[in-house]
Amino acid sequence: LENRRLLLCKKQENIMTPKQLKEIRLKAGLTQAQLAVLLSLSSQTRIAEYENGHRNPSKQTLMLYDLVAKRKLKHHSRQKAK
Repeated sequence: LENRRLLLCKKQENIMTPKQLKEIRLKAGLTQAQLAVLLSLSSQTRIAEYENGHRNPSKQTLMLYDLVAKRKLKHHSRQKAK
């Protein structure tokens, strides 16, 4: 099943697997609902669909997903340093 999901991602030229999307979100300390708000998605259901491999995010969504996660991680690192 994971191979099928990976193939779906590759087919659409997405470079992250559903598992990687979830790992990025968790490392950033975000819930699905929080990430959905940051990405201007209608609900956390869309994030769940991405992470379960039921839907493939667009390239734009992937770029925003990555950007939000990186900013959140950077902010979290600065908070720990204080």
